[in-house]
Amino acid sequence: MIKVIMPLRDIPIGSKVSKKTGDKIYTIRDQIKIYGGQDLTKEIKVSEGTRFLVAENGDIQVVDGNLEFLWHVEYHTLFSFLDMKINYSHPQ
Repeated sequence: MIKVIMPLRDIPIGSKVSKKTGDKIYTIRDQIKIYGGQDLTKEIKVSEGTRFLVAENGDIQVVDGNLEFLWHVEYHTLFSFLDMKINYSHPQ
């Protein structure tokens, strides 16, 4: 596993991140579902340009997607991500 500094908006949803100077691990989300029993499910989506950061203890923050975070990623996942970005940016 490696850590890569990137703007939050460029890191895939569902990825694990931490603040550049912190150790607390968060999962990136663009929506959150709150279940409250029969037909009481509420879905909340972030505004454009922002992301939810969900901590392992359940704390949730809304963060500007332009801020840089450390992406905790396996090499093969990073290489696949970069390959997709390169191919999307420069189709053959």
